[in-house]
Amino acid sequence: MSDKKLEALRTFARTLIENRGKATKADLQDFFDAGYSDVQALEVILGLAIKLMSNFTNSIADTPLD
Repeated sequence: MSDKKLEALRTFARTLIENRGKATKADLQDFFDAGYSDVQALEVILGLAIKLMSNFTNSIADTPLD
């Protein structure tokens, strides 16, 4: 991604997904160095949690795909 800040966001979110929520201090520092804050790190976690809840709910409700 050509935008370094958006790339840091993508990388941080993917790290959390791939490592089941575990980010190293270096992962967090890279995110912060790109211009993000502690609050924004929590917002990424919130976004991932909402997506997980939606996926699980749709799975047990057998929601048809659009």
